Amino acid sequence: LARDPGCPVRIVPAFRPDKLLQPQHPEYPARLARLAALSRPDGRTIGTVAELAAGLRQRADFFHRHGCRLSDHGIEEPYAEDYTERELVVSFRRLRSGRPLDRAQALRFKSALLYQLAVMDGERGWTQQFHFGALRNNSRRMHEALGPDAGFDSIGDFPIGGPLVRLLDRLDREGRLARTILYSINPRDNEMLASIAGSFQDGSVRGKMQLGSAWWFNDQLDGMRRQLEALSSIGLLSTFVGMLTDSR
Repeated sequence: LARDPGCPVRIVPAFRPDKLLQPQHPEYPARLARLAALSRPDGRTIGTVAELAAGLRQRADFFHRHGCRLSDHGIEEPYAEDYTERELVVSFRRLRSGRPLDRAQALRFKSALLYQLAVMDGERGWTQQFHFGALRNNSRRMHEALGPDAGFDSIGDFPIGGPLVRLLDRLDREGRLARTILYSINPRDNEMLASIAGSFQDGSVRGKMQLGSAWWFNDQLDGMRRQLEALSSIGLLSTFVGMLTDSR
């Protein structure tokens, strides 16, 4: 938490647990070990899905004590598959042993974890942000030469609408839906996200559900104009939270 007495702007952290939503990543066991080191003072490893959720909850509490009121999830698509506790147990055993999950197992695991994170956001009164649709590290040659996030990403083409509605509807029915801002790197999704946001307004908070600002490849004049036109046509411009700090 940083505050300059001469500046009226207060800088606070945001909570972004993306790396623990990537169970197919080869470094996932190491990431679990890192979470255990940060969240478990007794030094014990994380051995169950419940302990993983507890570790994330502990870190969210830490961030909350330091002023955080905002989470951010940079994911390809919403994860909202059905799952059973037994399936999660089997998948987590595989992860801890360093064995890979197949796509169906990974989607169920990510769905369970994203739901738990969304519940945590609602419990703390946070605003949750979802950034959808980036296709990352497209060039294997450049990824091997420079590593991840080195500028070789693009707009992706992922299924957004159906799974997003399933996730938001589950949280809404349970009374656990936090304030939410929805972004997509693909401009084709603007109207869809604006209309989905409208489906879950409940009057409890003005502008509770938001179409987020033009993001990444869209944060230029044409992209910002398209986002604002979609928002003002389908949503309510007067409740818009505004542009991101890195938007031009």
